[in-house]
Amino acid sequence: MGRKLGLTLVIAAVVVGPWATLARADFTIYDDMHETLMEAQANQGLFIGFLFGPDDGAVIHLTANLDTSTGEFSYITDPGNSYLGEAIALSMSGVYDAVTRIATWTATGSLGAMSWSSVGSAEWEGDPTGKIEEKVTLGGKDYTVKGDIEYAIDPTTKKGTSTGKYTFTGPAGTPYAGPFGPYNGTDSFGGQPGDRWQHKVTVPVNPVTPKGVVEFSSGAFLAGNGAAAPATLQITSVPEPSSLAMAGLAAATLLGVARLRARRPA
Repeated sequence: MGRKLGLTLVIAAVVVGPWATLARADFTIYDDMHETLMEAQANQGLFIGFLFGPDDGAVIHLTANLDTSTGEFSYITDPGNSYLGEAIALSMSGVYDAVTRIATWTATGSLGAMSWSSVGSAEWEGDPTGKIEEKVTLGGKDYTVKGDIEYAIDPTTKKGTSTGKYTFTGPAGTPYAGPFGPYNGTDSFGGQPGDRWQHKVTVPVNPVTPKGVVEFSSGAFLAGNGAAAPATLQITSVPEPSSLAMAGLAAATLLGVARLRARRPA
């Protein structure tokens, strides 16, 4: 299939599930594992966006889970997903060591007739901060996504937020050699039943991704006890400046109408 160059990538994943109450200091095993799961999904989204381009109409549905008692976490696409008109399948499984706070995982993916595999790791420490790295191999060539992450948990609400910087590099002597980035990423996840989580990384327009890429993953919260929950991943192009301007104009117009109505006498 043809590749799309110059795009903006947005990847998002969401997971839904019951909340398991856990003891917290600045972080918990659950928080480290949940962040790792989101980062692993984001890495795949960035790889797909760079190599194949965005698909603004595709929503990739997955099933994810994590179990704090065993340290195991995973995701797998549901049957019937498509991307750029081709069947797509993704799967990942990993394990987290609560003593070292290091997580490792392996993943596989396919799009149409093409398939790839990857190995990844996340090392958490301190406040906490983390270093993420995943090497994806496609057709005998390696592509690497790296991230420097910092997250925080509100001690009252148990809600978490993070910020990160991501880079992408590919094989020497190819347009993907790079390095590309660093690109900004953010995520948030709730601490109560019914809360949702989301992760987003935006790659601005560049020679390899002329439309830019937005990786966006989101879902309802995972229980942390091994129970499966649904998640989604989207890899879309960055909105055109004209689209953003029109959206801003529409919002301003609606706000003006609302203010006029509010000022009218009864």
